Amino acid sequence: MASPPEPSPERPVQLRNDLNDLYVLVGDLQTTVQGIATIQQDHGVRLVRVERGVTELRTDVTGLRTDVTGLRTDVTGLRADVTDLRGDMAELRGDMAEVRGDMAEVRGEVAELRTDVGELRAGQAELRTDVGELRSGQAELRTDVGELRSGQAELGIDVGELRSGQAEMRGDVAELRAGQDEILRILRGRA
Repeated sequence: MASPPEPSPERPVQLRNDLNDLYVLVGDLQTTVQGIATIQQDHGVRLVRVERGVTELRTDVTGLRTDVTGLRTDVTGLRADVTDLRGDMAELRGDMAEVRGDMAEVRGEVAELRTDVGELRAGQAELRTDVGELRSGQAELRTDVGELRSGQAELGIDVGELRSGQAEMRGDVAELRAGQDEILRILRGRA
């Protein structure tokens, strides 16, 4: 016996059509047998011819039964394939649900990252402001240091003059000490 053909999407329709054709042939066969029986009774046709016809008919019916068995096997295979496909679809639906869950998690993480980036940008802006303030303070400090150096140079000149006039200096030491204390207080106040 030949192996049944591979199931295809068109097989259920073909199977239905083949079964309908089979029922028609069986009906025709029954009609033929009844007609033969009627003719035999009416015309006295020999029984041998009818028996030969019945034998041929039985052979045809056996072939039809074999075809029906093959069709039933095909239908069983199709049902198994449909069951497998349904299982695959259920698995795919489960996988899709997992993917959707993963996407929701990724979206949440992206939102958190965006929040973190926003906070980092705000911190960066604050840091730039602080750096600007430090640079401004550094410029002020340089100005103060320049003034202090100027004051130091002037003080150096004054010390030179004081040394040249030692005689006056001894007389004015008390005044210089008072002036020196005043200068130190100013320098400490600026530092």
